[in-house]
Amino acid sequence: MLRVIAIFLAGTIGGNLFAQSSGQDYRPPSSPELYDTSKPVQPAYEKYPPLLNHPYVGLGLGFGQSDKTGRGGSPIAAWNVSAEAGYVKTLGTWSQIDAGVEVLGGRFGYSRADVSMTWGALAKLGYGYTISPSGGVIGQVRLAAGLGQGNLSGEDSSGVSLESAQDFTITMYQLGFQIILPANASLDVIGGLLVTQNAFTLRDIEQQGDTTRISDGQVYNVIEARIGLRLRL
Repeated sequence: MLRVIAIFLAGTIGGNLFAQSSGQDYRPPSSPELYDTSKPVQPAYEKYPPLLNHPYVGLGLGFGQSDKTGRGGSPIAAWNVSAEAGYVKTLGTWSQIDAGVEVLGGRFGYSRADVSMTWGALAKLGYGYTISPSGGVIGQVRLAAGLGQGNLSGEDSSGVSLESAQDFTITMYQLGFQIILPANASLDVIGGLLVTQNAFTLRDIEQQGDTTRISDGQVYNVIEARIGLRLRL
């Protein structure tokens, strides 16, 4: 027993003498902090900017290609200008619904005829979802339908010039996908691809000075790239 006590005392005294002779006190090693404890840890979804409800107005410009279904011919260039107004309703942290109206005018057709749309009006509905890791950028699927008014000028299968004797009603159906990119807190940049079906019935045509009454249903498909700006209100 006395031997054990002597060994313990000798070790303690020797360790103290070694620490004093080295010129510094002994300190046990420590591990670095895994994270800054002064800042609260937030769930990942709170790091992204939230989607907010808001009304908006906007302007757009579309360029693409149009063609007539059936009876030969070839595609031609198409274009339109548009103005829109609507409201965005958020469904949660990541998604939103976009409902509104759009008015537009432009030109489409095929190699034998040009159709001038003097005006058109569409009711539109879109479902958007955040597609960027940092939030803010929205990918949106868009559906729209509406009516318009236009006239036609072109030629028949024999190459004889003709044109519609009066304006006709155009029925429009549209499907598209667009990207909504915030430029700042109040302005969004819009870009996307739209497919529109335009259908109408041509009833009266003027050909070589004579008016002929017909009933010819025609369908034109337009594929266009759309760019625009949208102001949040």
